[in-house]
Amino acid sequence: MSVDAKLLPCPFCGATPHRGLGKVWHDSLHGDRHQDHVIKCPHLCVTMTGSAEGVAERWNTRTPHPALPSETVAEAAEIDRLNSALTEAANQISNLSSQLGQAEGRLYASELVGVVEGWKDRAEKAEADNQRLRDALRECEAEIDRYIWQEYPLDHPVHERYRQRDFIANPARAALTQP
Repeated sequence: MSVDAKLLPCPFCGATPHRGLGKVWHDSLHGDRHQDHVIKCPHLCVTMTGSAEGVAERWNTRTPHPALPSETVAEAAEIDRLNSALTEAANQISNLSSQLGQAEGRLYASELVGVVEGWKDRAEKAEADNQRLRDALRECEAEIDRYIWQEYPLDHPVHERYRQRDFIANPARAALTQP
C-alpha cells in the first residue's frame, strides 16, 4: 500500500485520521537513525505507528466498522420525535408564560375595578398548564438523558466527552432553564 493511500475513518468515532512522523530513534546495534510514521484519530481514540506503508495498510485493514443496526435508526427517529415534542412544549410554555403575565396584569387591573373571578380562573388554568408542561419537559429531559447513557455507555474519554456534549445540548434542559 502506498504512503499516500487514502485512509479509512476512525473505527471508533468516524473522524478523519491524521498522518504524521513520530520521534527519531537510533538503532543501538547499527547506529542507524529511524523515524516511524504515525496515523492517529484526532479524538485520540487510536494511534498506530510503523513504517509508512505498513502503518497505512494496518490502519485500512483493521476490523471494519459495523453497520448501524435498525434499532439505532429507530432510536434516532424517536429522538427526533421527542425533540419536536420538546420544542412544541417549550413554545407552549412560552405562550402560557406570556398569557400568565398578561393575565396577572389584567388581574391586577380587574381587582382594582372589582372584576376578579374570571381572570383568577384563567390565571390558575394557565399556571396549571404551565406546571403540566414543565413536568412533561422534565420527563422528556430524563428520557433523552437515558438515551444518551445508552448511546455512550463506556467510561472511555471520548464517550464521556460525547455524553457531556449531548447532556448540554438536551433541548428539554434548555427549555426548563427559561423563565
